[in-house]
Amino acid sequence: MTARTIADLIRQGRRDTLAGRDAELGLLRQVTAPGGPIVAYVHGPAGIGKTALISALDACLEDEGIRRLHVAAGAVEPTPTAILTALGRAIDQEARTVAELAKALANVKNLTVVMVDDVDTWRLAVSWLRSDLLPALPASTRLVLAGNVTPPPAWSIQYGQYFIDIKLGALPRADSDAAVTAAGLSAEMAERIWLLSGGHPLGLRMAIHAARTGSLGTARDAGELANAILHAIGDSDLRRAVEACAIVRRANRAIMSAILKAEEPIPLSLLEAVEALPFAKRDAEGIYIAEPVRRAIVDWMSGVEPERYQLWRKTAADWIVSRLRAAGRSGRWRYMADLLHLLEQPALRNAFFPPEDEAPPVEPAALTISTRSLRSSDLVAAPTSAPAWSSGLSVCRIAFRWRGDRRAKCWPFIYSHARTIRIPGSAQSTHYSPRGRLIWPRIPSKGKSCSSAKCRQGPMNPIRLAVPLASLI
Repeated sequence: MTARTIADLIRQGRRDTLAGRDAELGLLRQVTAPGGPIVAYVHGPAGIGKTALISALDACLEDEGIRRLHVAAGAVEPTPTAILTALGRAIDQEARTVAELAKALANVKNLTVVMVDDVDTWRLAVSWLRSDLLPALPASTRLVLAGNVTPPPAWSIQYGQYFIDIKLGALPRADSDAAVTAAGLSAEMAERIWLLSGGHPLGLRMAIHAARTGSLGTARDAGELANAILHAIGDSDLRRAVEACAIVRRANRAIMSAILKAEEPIPLSLLEAVEALPFAKRDAEGIYIAEPVRRAIVDWMSGVEPERYQLWRKTAADWIVSRLRAAGRSGRWRYMADLLHLLEQPALRNAFFPPEDEAPPVEPAALTISTRSLRSSDLVAAPTSAPAWSSGLSVCRIAFRWRGDRRAKCWPFIYSHARTIRIPGSAQSTHYSPRGRLIWPRIPSKGKSCSSAKCRQGPMNPIRLAVPLASLI
């Protein structure tokens, strides 16, 4: 018998920390069973334990020798080309088409489980994923998806018995108490933590952390708990670093150094200290603060220190625009997502970052723009095939700038997965967006068609969008 290695201890730890999820893990493991589901979709609110469940599944599959492919959706541009490239890279192959990816996967006869976390950020591409990509892959491929929102009904309609929907909820009282006991806290504290967290895994971790550091106090909800933890941090540099992370969509060393006005790049130890907090996580893109906690920090800063809050937002916007100008075509979408995340106007920000209960499923569609003179009563949002820009996507929505009853001018505000955008009245006025690129259409004058080359315009450089957006921040 060989001695256990550190890797063995890590795998065991990933399984042991999954308190109260044995039933859900058992359902997920059905993807490897003969005749089991082809697609498993795990969903639930932020901090409910989706990533931990996927990590535990990965440990189990590794023990069984099953090949796993990991994709962090938030780090991949939500277009078919980028998704194919990411999946090909996961198996050390170059895949530019669905056929090439299928051929690469077919080279291995054993089961392959593809795990995609934060799949909500691919919402505009999910119909392609469901209808074009997955059906063409080898029968030995399984797909495990994790996201915040409920999967669109089209998944269960199309895949029937081969689709399984796993909704995660709060942990039962017994598992909550067991976690508190394992942390060395008293039964009285277990009661207090249960009343505060209600078994929500993120709230449970935060409450245990606060109880250990003596900052639990009289907190009544996740927002107050986050502020209690933040203000109990004795290290002022760490506290300011957390606040800087909460300002932006994704935090890395460069943008945090810019926000904090550091003459030298902030030390890596500071980033590690932020990541160690119970409400922070890190991936290839940077450090993220859990949304309920991020919102609480932002609300506190904007109410108590509005001058510093606005200064930090403006500093972040300037830094993002400067990087956007220097970024290559393949990297611009990340900076556009970062910039849009800073918007605070609900009509605009919610279009790109819709709340979970307002995020509808997305299917390819066409947008229609009237050619007649636009008045204030006409300025109704176009049909919103609204995905989350939460890690880098946009929305089929058009924002108009208008002056009284004069003809409106379009903002360069379309980033669409729709195949066409039509302006009625002219057969030649179709704007094609096969790759979901930015389009800058012009509204023709009243009574005139839009058939001229001057009126029709193609893909727009995102840099032209960054400047007017930054002016709103």
